[in-house]
Amino acid sequence: MKREYVLLAVLGLVVVVNSVILAGVAWNRSGEPGTSVVLTERELVLPYSRSSASEENSGMALRLRHNRNARLLEWFDKEKLQTLGFESREFQAWGEKSYKRPQTRRAYVVLEYDGRTWAQALAESEGELAKLESEPQADERSVREQEQARQRLEQMQTADSRLVPVDADRDAVRLRSRYPDTETHIIVAGRVGMRRNDDGVQGYIRSLFPRSVHVPIRFHQELEAVAAGGNSSGIHPPRYQVTLHFGRRHEPWIGAIAPLFPESEGSAHS
Repeated sequence: MKREYVLLAVLGLVVVVNSVILAGVAWNRSGEPGTSVVLTERELVLPYSRSSASEENSGMALRLRHNRNARLLEWFDKEKLQTLGFESREFQAWGEKSYKRPQTRRAYVVLEYDGRTWAQALAESEGELAKLESEPQADERSVREQEQARQRLEQMQTADSRLVPVDADRDAVRLRSRYPDTETHIIVAGRVGMRRNDDGVQGYIRSLFPRSVHVPIRFHQELEAVAAGGNSSGIHPPRYQVTLHFGRRHEPWIGAIAPLFPESEGSAHS
């Protein structure tokens, strides 16, 4: 009899937890989406192999990927870290023998999609390559540097995520007031941290929430067809686009998925 009571208590707890989760999802999606953006495979990655994609899998998800290039985080300096709750004593502890990496902090992060920051980074990469190509290839090192610059540019043009972190704050409402364009600036929850660099300290994005976005069953066929069409490894144009909505809690859900083809990439927002 006691075991039956325990079992009923566990089942009741599961029901309560699921009800709370479903209520949160419903509230997040109530009303008009706060933000809607069309991303591609460059920003929403298939985290499974071709073989597993062909199986019936109700847990299919896409991994949300932002650009992690440290050169794009110049804004994330000591002053910004202080606004997010990092304290002076944590900056001063770098040289101490008993130093421990500061704990990460929870914050809201603004991700700019295919905007001015990304365009500037792309232009800088193109300029670096043009400069190297204009110089005489005097030795093997210069040839190698030119080839590496060409590969970096190709990676940026074709495969890198164009979701660039441009700001962070503990208050999402305050962030939205600074970045009102809901078509280019996404606000998501995450955790941020502090690390050393040549100039002292710099902030970084430890993780974003959620790390992945659930794919409803009605969209599985589109993704399975994409996965069956070839391996996702290496540099290649994006194979699909996803309409992503963000709700009241800044949590995303998928509104549509459509295949992309190289010849149509220029006409779609990819």
